[in-house]
Amino acid sequence: MRILQENPDLTQRELAEELGVSVGGLNYCLKALMEKGWVKVQNFSQSKNKFGYVYILTPRGIAEKAALTSRFLKRKMEEYELLKAEIETLRKEVGDKAATEQRMGTKINLDGSRQYSVHEGVPPAAKALIWEVFFRSRGRGIDLSVHYPWIDQRDRVTSILISPDHGNEQATAAAALVIKEASLVAGRKIGLVGLVCVDEAFRGSGLGHKLVSAATEVARDKSFDTLVLWTGKPNVYVKHGFAVDSIDRYGKIWKHTADGVGRSFCHDPSGLKIDDISSLGIPAFANRVLVFSHDTASITVMPAAQGYTLAAWSGSWDTVFKIIERILPDTWSLNAPADSDIYAELEARGYSFDLPAGAQRMTNELSGKDFPGLPYIPLLNRI
Repeated sequence: MRILQENPDLTQRELAEELGVSVGGLNYCLKALMEKGWVKVQNFSQSKNKFGYVYILTPRGIAEKAALTSRFLKRKMEEYELLKAEIETLRKEVGDKAATEQRMGTKINLDGSRQYSVHEGVPPAAKALIWEVFFRSRGRGIDLSVHYPWIDQRDRVTSILISPDHGNEQATAAAALVIKEASLVAGRKIGLVGLVCVDEAFRGSGLGHKLVSAATEVARDKSFDTLVLWTGKPNVYVKHGFAVDSIDRYGKIWKHTADGVGRSFCHDPSGLKIDDISSLGIPAFANRVLVFSHDTASITVMPAAQGYTLAAWSGSWDTVFKIIERILPDTWSLNAPADSDIYAELEARGYSFDLPAGAQRMTNELSGKDFPGLPYIPLLNRI
């Protein structure tokens, strides 16, 4: 108040510098002084203040300025600092909430009518579309939770939905995919991308590309190092940064017996241990997962309506083929990496086969780090 009395036409910035406070804090205190009736403002066109006003102490202000002023201004500055802190806290809370909503569930416009949303876990709309596309329409399937035991989990499972309109994306979905975090290599955060599906009514409209583009952005936001998927149509994913790194071969194997007697599935299981590991998950095409083992060898077989698929094995080739010849029928299917030694073994043991290229594994390296190639990922560990 002393400074105002001596220099009534100081600008707020000059006064703030003189007092060593912020302009915002000074303005807050000046308003308080005016409310008390200790200071008034008058306009003067010649004032050097660009707003053309000066601050004048009232007689009451002059009388009170001595002892009261220091305590009053100190209290007001404390109030101002508390208000600033509260505003900053609220701003941070609003910002954090907006960022979370952007990542997890807020609708984001794609083309003005269709939107995508991101969810922890797999919401009912995505489950319904996955069941329709991969199971019901193909006349197969038991239950989603049987095929994918993790489908009801929220931890390490993310889904992306595209809704058909501006309605509630929880009710229906035009397209969906799932990203499941996998612990395959220490120090490398890997996301398995699968169950990529588009409702029949929306196919051909580019929703698949929009899904994959959204998945890449979500994966970056979640700090994934690598995304992995399997497909028979690699060109769909190349433009999104994916590249083929390995190929499976899938097809029929057959062998005619010397006595001409046809062999059925599991025709000689004596002495073998049989484990049903279906609780770990069942690929969409199958209805069970069985492991047949003896001593130091085992084979994993997936029965389905169309036949039996050999998906994994362990042990020496002699012991593995002894189990194969006691369990598998005359004709069966094989899914194996293209560089597997099993093809040479099949040929050497008199089997015939037709094994064209099957699913192609594609990876998208998001982190820019120079990681080594991924190991082979068996069917049971994919989505």
